[in-house]
Amino acid sequence: MTMTVLVSASGAPGVTTSALGSALAWPRPVLLVEADPTGGSALLAGWFHGRPPHHRGLVDLAMAHSYGDLAGALDEVTVEVPDAEVRLLSGVRSPGQAPAVAAIWPDLAASLAGLYGSGVDVLVDAGRLGLEHAPMPVLDAADAVLITTRATLPAISAARGWARELTRRFAAVGALDQLGLLLIGPGRTYGAAEVKDVLGLPLVATLPWDPRTAQALHLGEASRRLRRGPLALALRSAATAIEAMAAGNHARLAAIGSGSVASEAFPPAVTG
Repeated sequence: MTMTVLVSASGAPGVTTSALGSALAWPRPVLLVEADPTGGSALLAGWFHGRPPHHRGLVDLAMAHSYGDLAGALDEVTVEVPDAEVRLLSGVRSPGQAPAVAAIWPDLAASLAGLYGSGVDVLVDAGRLGLEHAPMPVLDAADAVLITTRATLPAISAARGWARELTRRFAAVGALDQLGLLLIGPGRTYGAAEVKDVLGLPLVATLPWDPRTAQALHLGEASRRLRRGPLALALRSAATAIEAMAAGNHARLAAIGSGSVASEAFPPAVTG
């Protein structure tokens, strides 16, 4: 199957809400991974209303990794999302846990890639680029990495620098096909074509500006808008487009005998 990573350049452009909504609309079973190193699981607090046990997630996976059992513990530390073919691997609870989890990124990336034969796709919310302990090895191993941005000037300005950085990073190993753009709110202020041209990335999918449906997702509210709102409808198309991009890249890599873009040839990530 495939692994897709959503990232942001700055602020809060809607990566977590987009990742959750895409997972709920995904055409196959999917594992949703919270890999944002800033801490505080937005999904456990919001969508789940704090109900799942907080002793399961990346921190527990880091403990298993210290005993050499990361792959074996992966299924045990995930929680099921009710009424969906989605499981969640929740993230760190605080920034202080991020260093311990950062040590597992390379092996976790390999384990997630190893799910390809199980019929489960992987969707990763990697949060903001450039943070200390960011999951760059997971990006390197992905079939698709999408910079998620709004169509405002501040958001585009922040995304432009990271679009260039990731373009250099992926071009260095011939993996530019893995890089794309997820645009939120085209037309507020700039159109999709303008943003695509400025960032120099292929536009994979767009999501409308729909704060009411986004809030229902963010807060886990029961609402008809989760089925019928503009964002809900667009998420189905977006999930299909994103999955198709990732599947195409994975098939291409398999055909050339690579199977993954993960490589020590990637230059070090720029942080700050």
